[in-house]
Amino acid sequence: MARSTVRTAAGDERPADAVAAAVSAGRFPLVFGGDCSALLGSVRGARDAAGSVGLVHVDGHEDTTPIDASEDGEAANCEIGILLGMAGRSMSAAARAGLPALAMPALALVGQRDDAWRRGLNLGSLAQLGVWKRDGLEVAADPEEFPAQGLPEHPDEPGGLTRDELLRLVRSAAAERGCVGASIAIYDPEQDPDGSGARFVVDLARALVEHLGGWLGSQA
Repeated sequence: MARSTVRTAAGDERPADAVAAAVSAGRFPLVFGGDCSALLGSVRGARDAAGSVGLVHVDGHEDTTPIDASEDGEAANCEIGILLGMAGRSMSAAARAGLPALAMPALALVGQRDDAWRRGLNLGSLAQLGVWKRDGLEVAADPEEFPAQGLPEHPDEPGGLTRDELLRLVRSAAAERGCVGASIAIYDPEQDPDGSGARFVVDLARALVEHLGGWLGSQA
């Protein structure tokens, strides 16, 4: 599973252009990314097409590490901060173009439980700035149910959602009118020898399509 750096993920305009074209044409972009940095292009592209967008960020981490404080420069630790315009001083002017792409009142955080990790970096929570946050659960498939996630060199955190619970959450979000796109990450095929993880990703995509089809069709 490839990991994107801030420089490569923030500087690549192709994902944003593709999402913007899809939304402008009345289509629903479903973006699959190797890691959470896929949100950089997804949110910027949707914003460019729609004028303004909101985001329900379903993740175990807030992903607001400033680039200056990042331990490895991995974009998947920083993408929400970047979208909010809180990237830090080391981000280039070119990469900052078009930012912020997201306003704090338009962001909802669901499932984050990275308080101890953020304290180690002396980072506060967006909840302290008024962002709506519902924590206390790991919103990622439990490693027992979806082992093709995370990084092989890091131990998995147990206690995540079952496949059925995650599917119910996705269906609930998709049932809300006004949803213009979605992004799914993280999936590692090298940790999925029997293909069961890939089939579950397809199930998530199918759940989105089934719940969006009715009202999207009525907008045509």
